[in-house]
Amino acid sequence: MTSYSKISEKDGLGPSNRTIPCDLVPTTRNGITHKWCQQTIMFAPLFIIQVNGNNISEKDRVEEWRKYVLNMHRNIINMGEKGYMKRVVAYLKEKKVIKETTEKSLIPKNFDDLKNILKSSDWYQSNLAENRSIFYDIIYGFFLRGDDEWLKVISHKWIANQGIAVDMRWRMQLSTHRCDSDTSIEGNKNNNSEENINSERVQRRRKTFIYAIMNRYVSDKIKRCFKDTMEKYHGEFLFMRKICMKGKSNEWYYEKYVSKNGGSCFIALRKKRNTTIT
Repeated sequence: MTSYSKISEKDGLGPSNRTIPCDLVPTTRNGITHKWCQQTIMFAPLFIIQVNGNNISEKDRVEEWRKYVLNMHRNIINMGEKGYMKRVVAYLKEKKVIKETTEKSLIPKNFDDLKNILKSSDWYQSNLAENRSIFYDIIYGFFLRGDDEWLKVISHKWIANQGIAVDMRWRMQLSTHRCDSDTSIEGNKNNNSEENINSERVQRRRKTFIYAIMNRYVSDKIKRCFKDTMEKYHGEFLFMRKICMKGKSNEWYYEKYVSKNGGSCFIALRKKRNTTIT
């Protein structure tokens, strides 16, 4: 395993000045393996002082680090869900779906509360084009570049609260977070000539692991939740990947959909049944 002191001397980065790679923590929980923990244990003191104790074995230090990161991963997801709810409530107020005069106790606080508001057939049919566009925005729009500022704000606040710095140039050679024995913790700063040529552009588009975790888990949960709501209560649903239509061709057909804001996906519509009068 590469020793951290070499990286610090070479790049001026690392635990000595509280700097971490932008992709330090895997996006998915199953990437937080024992081997990953062994190769990233050097970063543990930035988050938990206890693992530096002299009276703890290396095995226990690694396990403590693993438990800490798993809990941190869950907390980041929770943070994302809260931030999403705040963003959606503000948006639904803009769209007059939630009135400004609504009592605080009646403001939706979780996904089930949102479903109870958005499942109304009378509301949905009252302005079909507008309300389809609202569903598009809350399922997809808030996770797309340009409308994802809320994710960036949460990510930056989390970094500031931790008292660490994230270097967007520094990526670990663990893009899949499968820690092979020859993997270097130094990352792949200089391996990709095209990336070096476009480094500023690439860095602007690159996201922190905090952003990536929230985006992945919150957006997946939202897609499942509101796809089901649309299908069950409104007889149609929005989707991005045609695999969503697998096994549905007998009852559904789909077509291209473009929202009022210009976002595009597909919309699945239930086929009308032919009735025979006897």
